[in-house]
Amino acid sequence: MSIRNRIRDVLDKELFCLPPEDGGECVRSLFVSGAVFDDVRGPFSENFYGRRLGKFRGNLDAFTRGARVSIASDPYAKRPSADFAPVDPVGLDIWDFRSTAPHPQIRCFGAWAEKDVFVGLTWKWRDDISRFSEEAKECREEWDRIFPSHAPYRGTTVDDYIKNRYWAV
Repeated sequence: MSIRNRIRDVLDKELFCLPPEDGGECVRSLFVSGAVFDDVRGPFSENFYGRRLGKFRGNLDAFTRGARVSIASDPYAKRPSADFAPVDPVGLDIWDFRSTAPHPQIRCFGAWAEKDVFVGLTWKWRDDISRFSEEAKECREEWDRIFPSHAPYRGTTVDDYIKNRYWAV
């Protein structure tokens, strides 16, 4: 069974498709766990955290619409503005989707199913993360539970993750 078929099998059960909230064109695919889905679908409360989660949803929507994305290749040598970065230990093939502004920052941990297809499985406020390696291990365990026969997609260079309109950092 291909990973696409596996995604179809768990769609609307364990993973949810997250097209742009405004119904705009979807250039890239984003699938998220129920835990992520519940927190990034509107309507958002008017309190500070609700507004911040709304901004995070905007970041996710920008990715699916095909906006410019900054992708780092090294978990320790990246610009603060990088949208995606691998998480150490890199052998787990877990990445974080970084929503950096405004504070508090958010990290959505996941992996690539294939080029232009990201699967976000967990998220946390950046200030609540003490060890990224623990977040990566937790996320990889979730990946292996959902995709027991499929390792995350692994590219050789940042060019292998997103087809076009990206900035490599």
